[in-house]
Amino acid sequence: MFFFFILGHSQAQTPECGTPDRTALEIQQLRDNFPPNISGGFNNSPWQIPVHFFHLKYSNGDDIYPDFNIEDALLTVNLHFEGLFTFYVCGSTEILDDQFAAIDLVVDRDDLHNYVNSNFQPQVDHCVKIFLAQGQIYTGQGNFAGYTDDRILFEENSAIYLGGSDYTLMSHELGHYFGLPHTFGGGNQYVHDEFTPIWINGLLYTCFHTGDGFCDTPAHLETCNETMLPSGDCIAGDCNPAVDPLGVPYAPDASLLMSNFGVCRERFSLEQKTFMSTIYQTNSNYLPLRELNGVCGIHTGRVIRDCYTINQNLPDPMTELSVGVKSIAGPICVDVTNTVGRYENNPCNFPNNQKRSVLPDLDYRDDQLNGVETDDLVLIQEHILGISSLDGPLKQIAADANYSGSVSNSDVVAIRKTLLTGGQTPLPYSSWRYIPNIALNTQAFWNQLNDGNPFDATYPDPFASFGNDRTYLNPGNLMPNNTSWMDHVNVVPTDPLANFENTWSLTGIKVGDVNCTAGSIDMEEGPSLETPVNPGNPIISINLNQQKVIGVQVAAEEPIMAWQLGLKTMNSQIEILEVLPGDPATPFNSDNFDLANLANASGGQKLSALWFSNNVTAASVDQTTLFAMEVKGNTAITDINNLFKLSPQILQAKFFNSNLEEVQVSLTLVEKTGLRSYVKPSKPAGLKVVSVVPNPFQHEFLVTVDLDTPAPLKISLMNAQGDLVYTQWFELSVGIHDLQIGGFESLGAGLLFYSIETGSGKQTGKLIKL
Repeated sequence: MFFFFILGHSQAQTPECGTPDRTALEIQQLRDNFPPNISGGFNNSPWQIPVHFFHLKYSNGDDIYPDFNIEDALLTVNLHFEGLFTFYVCGSTEILDDQFAAIDLVVDRDDLHNYVNSNFQPQVDHCVKIFLAQGQIYTGQGNFAGYTDDRILFEENSAIYLGGSDYTLMSHELGHYFGLPHTFGGGNQYVHDEFTPIWINGLLYTCFHTGDGFCDTPAHLETCNETMLPSGDCIAGDCNPAVDPLGVPYAPDASLLMSNFGVCRERFSLEQKTFMSTIYQTNSNYLPLRELNGVCGIHTGRVIRDCYTINQNLPDPMTELSVGVKSIAGPICVDVTNTVGRYENNPCNFPNNQKRSVLPDLDYRDDQLNGVETDDLVLIQEHILGISSLDGPLKQIAADANYSGSVSNSDVVAIRKTLLTGGQTPLPYSSWRYIPNIALNTQAFWNQLNDGNPFDATYPDPFASFGNDRTYLNPGNLMPNNTSWMDHVNVVPTDPLANFENTWSLTGIKVGDVNCTAGSIDMEEGPSLETPVNPGNPIISINLNQQKVIGVQVAAEEPIMAWQLGLKTMNSQIEILEVLPGDPATPFNSDNFDLANLANASGGQKLSALWFSNNVTAASVDQTTLFAMEVKGNTAITDINNLFKLSPQILQAKFFNSNLEEVQVSLTLVEKTGLRSYVKPSKPAGLKVVSVVPNPFQHEFLVTVDLDTPAPLKISLMNAQGDLVYTQWFELSVGIHDLQIGGFESLGAGLLFYSIETGSGKQTGKLIKL
């Protein structure tokens, strides 16, 4: 059984809107006055239109007006006007006066505009004025939820009056403001004429027959009904009469915003947009909207993400982001972005002629791991090896975790450390980077940014005293300055460029997230409850002080390119002494895990582990051991399975196939008999950790060492014939060091043997040169 929802309308005007219509002939006369070289001009670079909201309240401040959220309203309206206009807040003012609280336009219109013009000019002449009234508005023709005095006839006294919180109605009234009639037209709907004939069902029509003078808006009676289907689709029909004077059935479009329908409205037609565009460009009464003259410049900026969400046309806003605004002669004042990523650029009321520096939070919400997973490491590795380049310059910037001006193995190491430590080892520079939109929207800068190497792009700062070229790297200073186009924007508020929102806005890039999975509003936590590794694991008992080797075994139906997981012990009854390598399919060493005690009273431990293919080739891991743990029983335990749980709070358990699609696997704890196959790798005294990645390598590889004591360190390479092909000494202090070894472009492909040695020991291994 199907259910239909009928939304009927039977009044001559839509009950919500009392705006009188122009006839189709008047629409045609306006078109006849368009300059011949104007075709409408609407494109994908919308004009910025300032709006001033006036809240009409009683003199005691009481407000019975329905809840109206300006930001939500503009978000809806800007979607409707996408590609044509972008509306922004020029001002928001309360008018406390009993006369205007419940407005009667017949009595109060002149007094209201005299008050506004005497108190808010010249600013409001450069804005669309919207009066938020108390309930319905009386016009002399009845009570309505919306009414518009368009700019064509009313000039500076043009305005929109809203009596409700219907943001779609606001778009409808803005259509009137820019000259549009209702789609169900005026009294000459059936006038036959010779203008612009069109053929419908084999019959000769004109655009006048549509009711509003536009050829792409179907003929529409005010008695037609709107039908919403259970699927959410809308249709319009059931008109009275059912056919027009030429016998053609009426089939109005329920999606048009200028119709008298309700929930189905969502768009303007192409001709309607073209008409509004041309009116805006050519009618002299709209000139103040086009020439801002600094009196209604942008007072807010937005911070958005570079990635787009699925099925959404607008970039993600970065909400609850602290944005520091600094003047040359004042402290940093902080504002926080709202639900659409907007901040105020003048929270401290700095003098208008002082340059501003806008500095968003580099460690936004301290979400080091937001969107950063092992599949990102694979994509970065593919880029380094030249297998597949990161798509676009902003993703390359996201991959440059150590802010070196390149994408290299050092970035992979830094991101891996952050993942394994749950963000406790932060990214070397910052968690977020920002690019001013004023630079991104400059064609010359974008061409340099998008030439394959975004790190050498330069941008001449339009607000610098001497026109300084801003570059990517910021030499040694954590506080951004004019040498870098990253992380801040400078603006002189009196400059004409300050009248545009893009000048004050920035685009955020999450470091380490190269596949755009970071959530900008709330980081995706995944499952919040810890779960057993596998409730069906074989029972494994352990005695007091007994030691066993327990493997983490995986069942996977397809090869795996990368995996990650977080594991915890529930209490101190079981102790992890050592993490050991697993089967050769996914070579596992000390670079792949982090083991630490839990910071709570349970006495448990947490273990984060990950692996990704250095040569970006998926590995068949079904029924293999990912890694093993040497454990000790601190008491006699009947079944240790109950003491190990997967913990997404430590690291979300995820496995990725060769297409980097997440796949389902099952994990089992198994007892490994005999320690010999799981011998701990020998580590020379003083040389605690050595990793060499990638392997195979092309022209360079990264050696990571962790020294207990300061020491000279020697790295050597020999080919399969025993010839020394590389040697170098390093003087190193205590701690972890990343040593980039390169310059092997001319070295032939084949097997190499490396040695890494200090005075107290040596470690050797094999490398494959591609």
